Amino acid sequence: MKKLFKNNILAIFLLALNAACSNDPRRPEGNTVVTPTGWVQNSNLSKGVFYALATDPTNANVVYAATSTLSVYKTTDGGTTWAPASRGLPALPVRKLLVDPINPLKIYAAVAGGDLYKTSDGAASWQPVGQGLTQQTVFSVAYHPFAPPGGVGVTSGDTLNTLEWNAVPNATAYRLYSLSCSSCTSPPALGGWPSINLTDPTKLQYSHTGLTNGTPYYYVLTALVGGEETVPSSMVAAVPAAKVNGPTPPPDGIKVTVGNNQNTVALNATSAGVTYDVYRQESPGVTTASTKISPLGGVNTTTFVDATAHNGTSYYYAVTESGAPTALSAEVAGTPSQMTALYVGTGGGGVFTSGPAGEFLGASNAGLDSTPTVPDDTPDSYDISSLVLDPSVPHAQLPTLYAGTRAGVYRSVDGGESWTANNTGLADAAVLALALGPGGILYTGTPSGVFKGTTDGSVPWRAVGAASMGSVNAIAIDPLDSNTLYAASATGGVFKSADGGGSWVQRNQGLTSTDIRSILVHPANGNLLYAGGVGVLFKSSDGGGSWMPIDLGSLDNVTNPLPNALVKAIIGPAGGSVYVGGAAGIYKSVDQGKGWTAMTTRLPIKGVQALVVDPNRPAIIYAALSEAGIYNSLDGGGSWREENGPADQPNLPSQQISKFVTSLVIDPNQPDRFYAGTQGGGVFRGIKGTEGHLSWSPVNNGLTSTGIDTLTIFPGTPSILYAGTFQSGVFKMILDGNDTWLPISGNLSDRSIFALAIHPESSSVLFAGTTQGLYQTVDGGANWSLVEGLRSADVHFVSFNPAGPSSGATLLVGSTDGVFKSTDEGAQWSHLDDGMSSPVYAILIDPQQSNIVYAGTVATGVYRRTQ
Repeated sequence: MKKLFKNNILAIFLLALNAACSNDPRRPEGNTVVTPTGWVQNSNLSKGVFYALATDPTNANVVYAATSTLSVYKTTDGGTTWAPASRGLPALPVRKLLVDPINPLKIYAAVAGGDLYKTSDGAASWQPVGQGLTQQTVFSVAYHPFAPPGGVGVTSGDTLNTLEWNAVPNATAYRLYSLSCSSCTSPPALGGWPSINLTDPTKLQYSHTGLTNGTPYYYVLTALVGGEETVPSSMVAAVPAAKVNGPTPPPDGIKVTVGNNQNTVALNATSAGVTYDVYRQESPGVTTASTKISPLGGVNTTTFVDATAHNGTSYYYAVTESGAPTALSAEVAGTPSQMTALYVGTGGGGVFTSGPAGEFLGASNAGLDSTPTVPDDTPDSYDISSLVLDPSVPHAQLPTLYAGTRAGVYRSVDGGESWTANNTGLADAAVLALALGPGGILYTGTPSGVFKGTTDGSVPWRAVGAASMGSVNAIAIDPLDSNTLYAASATGGVFKSADGGGSWVQRNQGLTSTDIRSILVHPANGNLLYAGGVGVLFKSSDGGGSWMPIDLGSLDNVTNPLPNALVKAIIGPAGGSVYVGGAAGIYKSVDQGKGWTAMTTRLPIKGVQALVVDPNRPAIIYAALSEAGIYNSLDGGGSWREENGPADQPNLPSQQISKFVTSLVIDPNQPDRFYAGTQGGGVFRGIKGTEGHLSWSPVNNGLTSTGIDTLTIFPGTPSILYAGTFQSGVFKMILDGNDTWLPISGNLSDRSIFALAIHPESSSVLFAGTTQGLYQTVDGGANWSLVEGLRSADVHFVSFNPAGPSSGATLLVGSTDGVFKSTDEGAQWSHLDDGMSSPVYAILIDPQQSNIVYAGTVATGVYRRTQ
């Protein structure tokens, strides 16, 4: 069961998985649909499952909705208009959104099948956080904004010690406590220590000067957040010492940095090739008789991680050169401690904890010891669906947390250091949702409905849900009236209780689906609610009395059931079909991307680099493969045959085409002539014989590079073939029978050219996509200039829009920063930033409806946008 759980990121637990599969957005017949109330979705494309909702607590108009496809949508006008806000997020389901209560521009996203991500700019961009987060299937997150600084370290110097630490988000200042104690046999107890206020929150270092060499100094740090002082950080200590010169000086610059169940010891190198021995004990006064914790033969680097340290225990360290030992270095000490800022619940790995900077260093699962469902598997309690931090605990204490797991509810009162079960009376242990009310009341959503209990387990759990609820995916408590509850059901829609769960009524008026996965009550307005289901999002302004569907805009991820893989080519032959080719092979859609069918019969591999269609017969398609040459389909992709030669045409220096084909074009003046660009073989010309097979011969006279990245043709009389090469710029060949290439690279002669576009009315005007942006020439390649207005990005696709307002006026660019559009031949650009989180390698204007654009990405399949 665990393997199934890990491989299917649409589920947290097996029962929830079954419910999710029965309501798969690719199988609309599985959804329970009630009569619509006037609003009709203008696209049949699924926007995925809305797993999570969050809002800016200071602004009711700002709401975030997380899905299984486009990841995150955002509205800034109370839900009237929405836009994707996923730049930097992977194309994976987001299962939880958490807004920093102090700084609402900072949001955390738990990505199922991926890492934890954070934005600091209100979802304009996202970055992964969590060094050392080894379990990368994230389902829940909790955040303690009053956590102390992490990564605290101290370096010993001559009459000084230097402190460093990681930033605490929202900190306005830091406070350093220090105490010297030459007679201490253990770390001195906190209390009454002298302190220094460090008023610059951007400065994360402090030099404590004027110290007495040979005397130990102890340090802890706190942060000031929201006018309150955090609990103290881990304790560190160092003994300042003068630098010793001579032929065999002891190591100096000794530094210790505390972590979670580990300390890191570092030093300045004494000379090249030296190894070091690290000594440790649990009291001051380290000598060479202390325990040597470095490996046999010494440490050959200047950094050593003591992974055998345990939280709450103080460790003292000194270092000497190994082999012919020098005197011991100065002494440093650190007391590792539990991280208490970020808590991440994973699928199968339990709970991971972190300091404010996201420095994950291991799981914190003591007490999560339920019996696995499958022998030799991880415990069921390691599958974490929900994490809730108790806001009633004073900020100067370690936080109290609650975890909803597949084995029930667990509680930690020591910041996640240890957990105890709280399951008495919980008839269904598979917890899908967890909500904390005032007065120590907990609610759980399970496949069997809602249960009510207490935070300390003093009162057994009891079922309080309605009989018709079924599986409850989410529970929301009105922050202004704790007796008002909402439950989101996978089969029954939305239920509301006005008496703390004593009784429930269905509130489904206006819902077009009763498969609801998430629900949100705005913290400042109990009548304002949002509910997310499978492919639909709803809003209520009257406490759930009625619901209105929300139009999320025109961009749809049409990947399902396309694999999330590299797309290199998109074509649209006559008749309304769309074909995409890439790392997953060739797929065809006959309904503008609503559904896709694999077209890989007799196709030897899936690495498709280019697709072209016969201009006179749209059912005949050619595919260029990365390792298998050219293949041809005569039945619209139904089956394929090899077209690599060798040739049987007389009087031609024919040969089998090079296997790695990067690009393929057809001469519009002579549709029986093909040109293929290859890696290592240059350019080949293919001529169609009487039986429709192609014969190939190289045409490389004048080329200085046999690495071809792109080919394009200007349909003149005669036609002109252009080639973009690897590190050799641009070449052209007039197709008049001379078969000679001419360099037209100008100042791009040493550049790799990924994409070429020719002005449809002038062969002298070209655009070239490179690793350093887009370049343009207006004189046939004699001079190239960088096109302004685009972000600094690799450009992999550029094309004139054949359906632009005037011929040649509109350009589309696919790059590592998404899609850009110009309606004035490149003078000005607009960024079609619709939340695509992957670079774009291919673009297609739908030949049947020019307002529809398809974009093929590196890792997340195909997107569709209505212009």
